[in-house]
Amino acid sequence: MNARELVPIAHLGGEADVASRLEWPAVPAPARAAPSVRTVADWITLHPDTLAEEDVTQFKG
Repeated sequence: MNARELVPIAHLGGEADVASRLEWPAVPAPARAAPSVRTVADWITLHPDTLAEEDVTQFKG
């Protein structure tokens, strides 16, 4: 080992430069909860005209 290998390398950037490289990745939105068994059974057995509006939009979207 020579003396050059032991010399630390200085960082010449500022605090903002270091902070920009250490940003945390974006956290994804939590997944929606699965519907209950009863809800799914209602979707299967009920006539489409009797479903609630929110259920109809859930199937379309």
